[in-house]
Amino acid sequence: MLKTIQDFEIKERFVRKKFLNTYYGFCQYFEKNFELLLSAINFFNQKDWNYFRWEKRYCLALFVKLSSTLKTSYQLILEGYYSESIMLTRAIYEALVRMVFIQLYPNRGEELLGKKFKMGEKEKELGIKNSSFYSIMSSFSHGHEIPVFFDLIDVQEGKSEGITIGPQSPGEENRDFRVAINILMFYLWETLVLIIKPLPELQSDNNWKAKYETLIKELEHKYIRTYVNTRGKPSSIALRGVDEVLDITKKIPNWKT
Repeated sequence: MLKTIQDFEIKERFVRKKFLNTYYGFCQYFEKNFELLLSAINFFNQKDWNYFRWEKRYCLALFVKLSSTLKTSYQLILEGYYSESIMLTRAIYEALVRMVFIQLYPNRGEELLGKKFKMGEKEKELGIKNSSFYSIMSSFSHGHEIPVFFDLIDVQEGKSEGITIGPQSPGEENRDFRVAINILMFYLWETLVLIIKPLPELQSDNNWKAKYETLIKELEHKYIRTYVNTRGKPSSIALRGVDEVLDITKKIPNWKT
């Protein structure tokens, strides 16, 4: 039983060590691609932003903010907080939908503010139909709906003596674990595909472009299409939704200024 902050920290270190020993491949894929995103951010964050039109400035600022969210979501996974990681990944998805929207409709920026941006309505307008996994992510965020439900089932069936607290050990038997690591990787992938739309000048750097093309290909075919796709639902549900958003993203014309 965890009784103090120190108890949490001791278990976090234990879970992190176990995760790195067992799932280091996931860590390598995430970290290499995350550092590629950081290199893109560093590229444009040193430039004069004043000549960019405001929609481009909005997207670039959001990419900078997303880097912190992606890193925090990853950190939570390493320390065994899978439900909490999923809550943050939901916020990443919402930000990506906003950026896809403004890149397709740059003259409708006022709709990004407050209650004017209703996620379900904008998904429908963009043609995003397979957002069922967004509903799953929302259920984690809305009062821990799914985690509580799963815990109560486990207690009823005698698989657990009580409600889970603190860091949880990684493994396929953990319902939240697989969802957390897969959706984080899905939306890092989508972030990298999207970032070259407002920043086509990134690809003028041949070294960056070559690294980008190599890592994106490896991420898609060696991790997502191979590892994730062998695990079935809910991963296959999420992958259909991500593919749909990617297809829409790839149709966005590159922004020159």
